This record gives sequence, structure tokens and C-alpha cells, in this order.
Amino acid sequence: AGETAIGNVDQTGVTKPTASAAIDSAAEAAKAAIAGNAELTAEERATANAGIDAAAQTAKEAIANAITDAKVAAAQAIGETAIGNVDQTGVTKPTASAAIDSAVEAAKAAVAVNANLTEEEKVTATTAIDAAAQTAKEAIDNAITDAEVAAAQAAGEAAISNVDQTEVTKPTASAAIDSAAEAAKAAVAVNANLTEEEKATATAAIDAAAQTAKEATASATTDDEVAAAQATGEAAISNVDQTGVTKPTASAAIDNAVEAAKAAVASNVELTAEEKATAIAAIDAAAQTAKEAITNATTDAEVAAAQAAGEAAISNVDQTEVI
Repeated sequence: AGETAIGNVDQTGVTKPTASAAIDSAAEAAKAAIAGNAELTAEERATANAGIDAAAQTAKEAIANAITDAKVAAAQAIGETAIGNVDQTGVTKPTASAAIDSAVEAAKAAVAVNANLTEEEKVTATTAIDAAAQTAKEAIDNAITDAEVAAAQAAGEAAISNVDQTEVTKPTASAAIDSAAEAAKAAVAVNANLTEEEKATATAAIDAAAQTAKEATASATTDDEVAAAQATGEAAISNVDQTGVTKPTASAAIDNAVEAAKAAVASNVELTAEEKATAIAAIDAAAQTAKEAITNATTDAEVAAAQAAGEAAISNVDQTEVI
């Protein structure tokens, strides 16, 4: 009976298997957390799982080698801590997301300092940058592998970089000013009533109006301000005086000379009606010749010369009576 009792004494280990099971439970819980961590890529999960397995293996070996309950408990505690401390922090996705943020910041900074863009164009570009960033971040979040994260990051950076920052409003307004200036100058060039000097003056005024308009367009900050600057510029260009002065003044001087000469003829009692008619016809002919010369003159000097010649010719019409 004694031998039987001795033989029936329980020799089944409890402390070590219990500690080992606790390590298994800790490993299982840690791996479950990894599996549900959307911030980790497949590669990061594999790395973390391997870290958990290594910590568990080390803990189990320490438990197996422990010789007292206290040492088993210590090995278990150390193992559970090691498993709990396996890093489950995602690095790949946050790094890619941060790169997208940096790309966004740089792109928005470029938009902000682009003086060629109106406020509306800046808002449009900024909105497009935000949309491209949002799409990229969603793709990064949904990526499973490091390679997919890298591809999503690269696609996002490209999309952000490709957001159109080309100005349209100001160049369009500036081009309209150029067209208005070109049309006004063409009208000046074919205006036969203007002398070369008057054409030069009008052309310079057109250039000045266009320059002022372009500066106002460049300095404008909103679409409305650009439109106002364009309209003001086009009006200023259109209002540049293209009225000839030199030729009409010379022609008027010829008319005055004619009027005076004809008045002299009319009051000359020494002349017969026929002689008056002859003199008046000669005055008219001299005036016509002078006016044609004035019209065909191209410079102020040529106009002045034609006027002087015409006045002399009118003055020299013979008003001497014939007996």
C-alpha cells in the first residue's frame, strides 16, 4: 500500500506549462493586434510577428530552464513584457503620408507667391492640390505592401506637382491689351490726315496706355480687378487722339488766304467782271494745288512748305487790270 501511495504522488508539472501557456496567450493577443493594425504594411507585420515569435521563444526557453517557481514567474513576466514591447508602430505609411504633406506645402507655397495668378486661380490650384493629396493619402492608407505604399506616394507627389499653376486671366487680359494696341497703331499708320510726327505722338500715347494697362493687370489680385484693368486700358488706347491737326490747320490757312485774296478781287473796282472771274479761278486753282500738296505731305516740314508755297501762289495771282 505504501509503495502504491508513493507511486501515485503527482509528478505532473503545472507551473512551467502554465507559464508557457501564458506566453502563448500573450503572443496570440499581440499577433491579433498586429493583424488588425491598418497602419502596418505586410512587411511591417511580418517583422513584428517575427519579433513576437522571437520574444516568445526566448521566454519559453527561460521558463524551461527555470528551477524554481519564482524563476518561472520571472521568466514569464519578462517574456510577456518583451512580447508587449515588440514595436507595432507603422513607419512606412506615416513616412509616405508626411512626404505627401511636404509636397503639398511646397506646391501651395509656389501658388501663394505666384504673382501671375489671381486670387481665384490660387484658390482653384490650392483646391486641386488638396484633392490630389487626399487621393494620395487614401491610396497610402489602403496599400498593403511597402511597394504599394511607395507607388501611392510617387503617384500622389506627381499629381500634386502636376496641378496646373499656369495663369490664364492675366495673360488673356494682357493679350487683349496687345490686340487693342495693335489695332490702334494700324489705324494710325493708315491715317493719311496725320503727319509722321503726329503718328509718332499717337503711337507713343498708345504704347503708354498699353503699358499702364499691363502694369495694372499685373498688379491686380482678383479676376474682377484684372477685368477692370483690361477695360480701362482698352478704353485708354481707344481714346488716344488720332485727329490730324497739322494738315487741317495748314488747309484752313489756305482757305483764309483764298478768302482774303478773293475779297481783294471783289473790291477791286479796276477789274472787269471777266478779269475778276479769271483772278478768282486762278486763286481757286492755286488753293487746290496747295491743298493737294498738304494732303500728300508726310512730315510737319513738308506741310509747312506746302502751305507757304500755296499762300505765295494765291498771293501772286495777278489782280492787275488790263486796259
